[in-house]
Amino acid sequence: MKKPWKIVLIFLIISAGAGIAAMEYANKVLIPVKIKGWTQKSLSNALGRTVEIRRLSLHLWRGVILEGVSVSEDGRFGREPFLQVERISGRPLYLPLLRSRQVIIPSIRVTEPKIRLVQNQEKQWNFQSLMPARSGKSAKPGPLKVLVPRVLFEKGRLELNMDGTGQPLQVVFDPLDAQIQTALPTGIEWSVDTRFESQPQSHLRIKGRYDLKTAGLSLSLDSVADSGFLLGLVPKGTIQRVEEIGGSIALQLQATGPKKGPFSMQGILETRGLRLKVPLSSPIVWRDRTISSLEETGDLRIDMDGTFPPPAQTPPWKAWRGRIGLNGISLKPLPLVEELRGLSGLIHLSAEGIKTENLKGRLPSGSAVELTGSIRHDADRMSLFTCATRFDLKEIAAFLPDQEKLLERIQPDGPVELELTTEGPLLPQPALQLSVKGAVKGATVRIPQVGPLTQIKGQILYRNNKVILSGGQGLYKGIPFLLSGSMEDLRNPTIEAHLEWDRLELDSIVSIDESRIRIDRFNGRLGEGLFNVLGVISKEKEPAATLYGEISADAAELIALLPSPPARLTDGKVKGPVEARWMLEGPLKKPQRCGYQIQTRSPSLMFDKVPFQELTLDLKRQPGKQLEWDGKAVLAGGTLHTNGLMNPEGKGIPWSGRLEAHKVQLDTLADLLEWKERQLGGELSVQYQGSGTVSDLKNLAGEGDITIEGGRIAELPLLGGFADLFKMPTLKSIILQEAKGHFNVENGFLGTNNLELSSPQMTLNVRGQSGFLDGPRSPVEFRVIPTFAPELIPEETRSKIGKVLAKGTSYFVGEVQITGTWENPQRKFVSKPVTQILNEQIFNLQDILKDLF
Repeated sequence: MKKPWKIVLIFLIISAGAGIAAMEYANKVLIPVKIKGWTQKSLSNALGRTVEIRRLSLHLWRGVILEGVSVSEDGRFGREPFLQVERISGRPLYLPLLRSRQVIIPSIRVTEPKIRLVQNQEKQWNFQSLMPARSGKSAKPGPLKVLVPRVLFEKGRLELNMDGTGQPLQVVFDPLDAQIQTALPTGIEWSVDTRFESQPQSHLRIKGRYDLKTAGLSLSLDSVADSGFLLGLVPKGTIQRVEEIGGSIALQLQATGPKKGPFSMQGILETRGLRLKVPLSSPIVWRDRTISSLEETGDLRIDMDGTFPPPAQTPPWKAWRGRIGLNGISLKPLPLVEELRGLSGLIHLSAEGIKTENLKGRLPSGSAVELTGSIRHDADRMSLFTCATRFDLKEIAAFLPDQEKLLERIQPDGPVELELTTEGPLLPQPALQLSVKGAVKGATVRIPQVGPLTQIKGQILYRNNKVILSGGQGLYKGIPFLLSGSMEDLRNPTIEAHLEWDRLELDSIVSIDESRIRIDRFNGRLGEGLFNVLGVISKEKEPAATLYGEISADAAELIALLPSPPARLTDGKVKGPVEARWMLEGPLKKPQRCGYQIQTRSPSLMFDKVPFQELTLDLKRQPGKQLEWDGKAVLAGGTLHTNGLMNPEGKGIPWSGRLEAHKVQLDTLADLLEWKERQLGGELSVQYQGSGTVSDLKNLAGEGDITIEGGRIAELPLLGGFADLFKMPTLKSIILQEAKGHFNVENGFLGTNNLELSSPQMTLNVRGQSGFLDGPRSPVEFRVIPTFAPELIPEETRSKIGKVLAKGTSYFVGEVQITGTWENPQRKFVSKPVTQILNEQIFNLQDILKDLF
C-alpha cells in the first residue's frame, strides 16, 4: 500500500495543473471576450462614459490584472481621455468568496494613472457627470459584495486646469503617489505624495481622514515650492495677486470639520528669499509719479487659524486669527520715506482687528523706525498707525515732496525726532489722513546769501496737508532768534513765517506753485525802521524774477544783516537813516540779462565820521547794459555830484565816471576830518573824469582840475620878528589863499605840472607826483618853486635895508625839493649857481652900499 502523503502530493499536482489549465483557458478564451466585454459595459453604464480596457487577465497568484484602461471625457471639456491607467492589479482572497459570497481584495495597485481635472468658465467640473443624482430608491444588493481595504497609486500624473475663477490656472502634478486606506467601519484615510512638474525641487504631501460615523473630515498639507508657483494656485480674489515674485514658500495646513464644511483651519507659511511686487488696488500719485505697486524683499512667517468658509455675513478678515512674523522685510517705493528696510516684528490678527508688536525697521540712511498701530474690523476698517523715528534733517526731503531743490540750497542737517500717524477708513476706498509730530534739536540750516542758522530747536506738526512750526529758536551770527510759521498744501505750498532776531522782526507769506514763487508779503521792522518786499520768481530752467522793495532803517543795522559785508563797513563808522526803493527784473542766473533800479535817500548819513547831507544815489541797469549811477550830496556847505557807468560782468568790474565838488568849505571839512591844521579856509571845487576797476586801484586813471578861492590854505613864516625891525610887516609870514591847477592819476600815482598856490606876497609853483597805493608809505617827489611879487614891500614903508631887499626879491631864485614818503618826507632847498646869478646881473655892490648908507 502506498504512503498517504504521496497520494496527497499527487492530488495537489493534478489540481494545480487543472487550475493552471483552467486559468489559461479563461485568459485565452473566456476573459478576453465575455468577461472583458461585460466589464467594459458595466463600467460604461455606471459612469456614463465610454470605458475601454486593452487587456484583462486573471492569474492564480497575482490575481486580476487590467491593462490599458481609459475613461472618455465629457464632450464639453475636450476629446482627450478623462482617465488613463497603464495597469490595475489586485489579488482577491478565495476563501471568503467560497464561504460568504464576498470578494475581498486586500490591495489594489494602480500603476501610471493619468487624470485630467478641468473646470470651465461656468465653474463646472469634468468629473461632475460621473456622479449622477440619487433617485431616492434603495438599490438592490448585488450577487457579490466587493471590499477593497487599500488602493495604491504609483507613478501617477494629475493635470489640473481651472478657468472658473476668471484667471486660468494650469498645474501638473507628476509623479503622484497616493494611498487610500479604509478602516471600516470607522472611516477612510488617504495620503498623497507628489511634486509640481515645473518645480523639480518642490514637494506636496497631503494626508486626510473621513470619519464614516460623524461624517467629519480632517486634512493636513505640507508643501515646499517656488513662491510664485504656489501663490499662482490661489484663486483670484482670495489674496491680492502679485506681478513679480521670487523665493520659496513652505506651507503647512490642517483642516477639520464636516464634509460640507465649514472647516476649522490652522496653518503655517514660511518664506525664504522672498521677493514680491504687489499691485495696489488704488494707485497713489506722489511727486508727479504714480505708485501702482509695492516691492518687497525679506522673509516672513504666518501662523493663522480660522474658519473656511466664514460664517454667513461674516467678512473674511474676521474669520481668521493668528500672527505674522516679519524678518528683514524691505518695502518700496513708499510715499513718504521712499523705502523702509529691515522691518522685523509681529503683526497680530484677531476678530477685533490687526495690531503690531515690537515692529521696527530703518530708513535708507540707517535711522531707526518703530511702528505701532492697529486696523479696526468695522464697516470702514478704520486704521490707526504710528511711526516713530529719529533721523538727520538731511533726509527731510523724503517728507517734503517737490522741495528737493530748495532743500539742496539750504542744506539742513542735525537731529530730528518724528512721530507719524495715519488714521482713517480703508474701505471702500482708502481715505487716510497723515499727521506728523516732530521735535528739532540742535539743527543747522545754511541759507544762501544769508549764512548758517545754528542750534535750531522747535516743534513740528503736520496735519491736513499743513505743516506748523512752533517754538522755533536758534542762533544767527551768535545772536538768538525766534521763529514760527506754517506751510499749507505741500504740492503748491503757501508758507507763512514770523521771525524775531536782535532788532529785526519779520513777517512773510510766500506761495509756491508749479510755475512760480510769489512773495505776497515780506515786511517787518529793523529797529525803528520798516521794510517791505513784493514780487514773483519763476521756476523755469533759468528762473527770472520781478521784485519790488522799499526800506527805511539805520544804515548800520542794514549792514549788520548782510552775510559778509566789507570790513570797512562793519567798524561802526557808517551811521544814519537810509530810505531806499528798488526794482529787479530779469533772469537770476544770468545777471548780465537782469535789469534793476535802486533809489537811495538819506537826510544825513555819517560815513567814517564825515556827514553827507541830502544824499541821493540812483543805480539803474537795463538788461544787457552797464550799470549807471548818479549820486548827489551836500558836504561841508558844498555840493558833490558823481555819475558814470560800471560793467558788473567785466573783469575786475570796470567803470568810468565823473566827480564834481563845488564850493566845499575847507574850514568845515578840516573840522569834520579832524585834520591837524584846523585854520584852513576857503571854498574847494574839484572836477575829475576817470576810469578804473573796482578790484584794483592800479587801474585808476584820469585827470581833473582843482581850485581854492578866498581862503586860507597854509601860513609860511618868512622874517618873523625881523619884519618889524626892517619895517616890512608883510614879510612877517606868508598866507597862501588860493590854489588852482590840473592833476592826473595814472599807474598808482597822482601828479601835477602846474599847481599854483598863491598869496599877495608870493606864488608857489608845484611840480611832481605822489603814490597812493601804499597809504602813508607811498613815495612822494615834488618841486616847489617860489616866486615873490615885485610890490612885496610898499614904497612908503621901506627902510634902507628894506629897499635893498625889495630890489633883490625879483632876483631871489631857488626851489624846495620834497622826496621820501608821506610819513617821512625829506626837504631840501636848492638855489641857482652863483655864476648864473652874476650873469643875470642881479645887483652890484655899489648900489647896495649906496642904498644902505
